[in-house]
Amino acid sequence: MTDQSVVGSAGTMSLRTVRKSGHDRPATSWRTQSALSTPEWWVVFALAGIGLIASPLLDLTQPNPDPISAVIDTVFCVAFVVAARSPWAGLLVYALALAASFPFHEQEVVLSAIALSSCVLVRVGSIRAIAGFVALMGGGVVIVAATVQGTHGLNVFVGIPFVALVSSVIGAVLRIALGRARTLTAELQRRIQTEQAIRAEERQLISDELHDDIAHDLTVISTYISVLEQDQEQGIDPATRALALTVLGNTTRKVLDDIRLIMQQGTAIEEQSMRALAVAFDDARRELAAANLRVEVKGDPEDERVSRLVSATLSRTLREAVTNILKHHGQSPIRIELSVVGDVVCFDVTNALPKVQGQAEPGFGTIRISERIERLAGSCVIGPDGDSWVVSIRIPRHSSL
Repeated sequence: MTDQSVVGSAGTMSLRTVRKSGHDRPATSWRTQSALSTPEWWVVFALAGIGLIASPLLDLTQPNPDPISAVIDTVFCVAFVVAARSPWAGLLVYALALAASFPFHEQEVVLSAIALSSCVLVRVGSIRAIAGFVALMGGGVVIVAATVQGTHGLNVFVGIPFVALVSSVIGAVLRIALGRARTLTAELQRRIQTEQAIRAEERQLISDELHDDIAHDLTVISTYISVLEQDQEQGIDPATRALALTVLGNTTRKVLDDIRLIMQQGTAIEEQSMRALAVAFDDARRELAAANLRVEVKGDPEDERVSRLVSATLSRTLREAVTNILKHHGQSPIRIELSVVGDVVCFDVTNALPKVQGQAEPGFGTIRISERIERLAGSCVIGPDGDSWVVSIRIPRHSSL
């Protein structure tokens, strides 16, 4: 009844997808820039805004106002925002400011401001930008320490690098934390998508089971009820009537068994799928004969050259073909042929078309058959051929999902 091999393979593919999503975790990359998040931007703008307002006021309201210091503070507040957007542009501004500070003897202030802003540069910049910042800081500290006399040189040589180190550590911690948060978010989204795909796959498998087995059984029951109604009105051969009653009872019980198997998905399904095609052949002979249709069977459904997966797929195809013959009043003779030519399994079901034909449109079962055959790298032709309706399948006998 159920193609356990197909179900098992699909489940294995889903588990592999889950495992792969677990191993493909994106790491925090230091090779490229890491853009600030929205809350971080608000913090940057708040700090820059406070600096733009408070620093010039403090510089200009002292007993001896220092307009140069006010300009430097303003430049660095703007450079702080620029560095957050483009580290290289921020480094360029810092380098120019440091070079321009020597004539005004403000190099210590400029270098201290650069050290404080290292937090943003490490948080945002690539490894090359960070290396550029280290070079700028190192060169600036050496030059400033050499030009400053007394203990100020030692303070510059030790104090400013320490401030830069602490600020850089803060930036690195923020970068790693945000990278981890983004990794967890991406992983969660992948898991959600994988779970949704698994649920959709499970629903599709249940739909296949309901269509391929339950709908087939209900079609058979409907056909035999029509035969018995014909018996009441016109009278039919007693042997045909007895066969129809037998098959009707067996099919009714089979519906209940199929529902139990679909719900359980137990070992009985796996055992039954070993002879799936042979069972489908037997069912097709019995059901079509009970509908007064002549069946011609050619080939061995238990041919060991036909793999279990191909056998299960062809059994579903045969069930669908028989269901359509009964539903659309297909006519005798009905030919079912199975053969193995080289490494290709050939399967054909042919029946005469009824005299009055409706418009043929591919249904759910026909579409699913085509999808299954394509997954097995086979070819599928379903449609009218002259006065006959043909289902022609070609599958490599060693196919796998």
